[in-house]
Amino acid sequence: MDSVGVRGGIGADITFDGVAFGAGVNKLFMDQLEVGLVFYYGSFQQTSNNGVNTYVDTTKITALAAFLNYLYGYNRNQGGFYFLAGAGLAYLGVNWEESSKTDPTLGTPLPGGGSKQTFAGSVGGALVSLGAGYAIAGGLDLRLEVPLIITFSQAGGASTLIPLFALTAGYRFGP
Repeated sequence: MDSVGVRGGIGADITFDGVAFGAGVNKLFMDQLEVGLVFYYGSFQQTSNNGVNTYVDTTKITALAAFLNYLYGYNRNQGGFYFLAGAGLAYLGVNWEESSKTDPTLGTPLPGGGSKQTFAGSVGGALVSLGAGYAIAGGLDLRLEVPLIITFSQAGGASTLIPLFALTAGYRFGP
């Protein structure tokens, strides 16, 4: 039976250098196909050193994605484990900055020394997700998902592959 659901969650990139939040709505068809929209926001920071200078890369991503998940073994009226595999398309707003307090060659000078380079723009991307969940009878479920966002072009110095871990909770309305 078709039903509508909502879901929210928190996640991190695979290096745990930042945190991402997400919320979405979905519709279940034929008890196993889930179609929906999800909104993500994440902020990630990495520090590196080349032996002379220290660099700080900060990436902030806002994404809107449409997806289709296949829920293998899912039954909203009965508790139990299930698995999911999904794919979708995403629109990402990206703000990327690399800065160094000691390297003056990056571009825009910083007060007190050093420099930075920035990029702000948007890119399209694809979303692939694998995961497992536990349905609690009555419409509530919990999931551990591993979504991978693949951008169609590079946005500044930000990566074209954005792997995440996400823990989400959802509630499905209706029969």
